[in-house]
Parts: sequence; C-alpha cells; structure tokens
Amino acid sequence: MSVDGTWQLAIDSPIGQQPAVVELKTDNGAVTGSMKNSLTGVVTDINEGTVVGNKIDFAVSVTQPFPLSMKVSATYEGNSMSGEATLQPYGTFKLTGERSDGPDA
Repeated sequence: MSVDGTWQLAIDSPIGQQPAVVELKTDNGAVTGSMKNSLTGVVTDINEGTVVGNKIDFAVSVTQPFPLSMKVSATYEGNSMSGEATLQPYGTFKLTGERSDGPDA
C-alpha cells in the first residue's frame, strides 16, 4: 500500500496540538509534497523525503509564523500514521495522522 495522498496530521506540542494537512507523492522511494499548517494556512514544501516499506521520513523548513526545521519519522498502516516530529530547537513530539484522500483512502 502506498503512502500517497492527503493526510490530516496532529503534532502534540507543549503549546497544544498542532494540526497540519500533508500531501504526499512517492516515486521510486522518494517522497515529495507539501505541508500546510492548518492554523496559519502557510504551505511549505517537503524535502529529503524517503519511504522504505511502511516507514516514511521527510523534512520541512518552516519560515512563518517563525522559522524552524522539522523532521518527521513515522510508520503508516492502511490509512493511519504514527511517529514523531522533531522541531528544532524545541524537541521531539508525538505525531498521529489519518489519510483523508488518495489512491488507498
């Protein structure tokens, strides 16, 4: 099963749950797409994305509302995703998600 599609993610942070919509597309183990902060509407491209089996890793460089680098490492099964998001310089936090659209939704 592919990870391609639209995912509704939630990152548990010290300032509360941070929702995001992630569009993912794979091609020969590479992952591309975008992440939209559901609170601010800011869209950021995904980079350094890889998928091996059911494990996905990608990075995002956010510039608004303040700069930070985020690395996501998660596993997916069917339409569910879980893992962690490391937000530099703030720490590592639990991430969960559900696929809302895509070829396997």
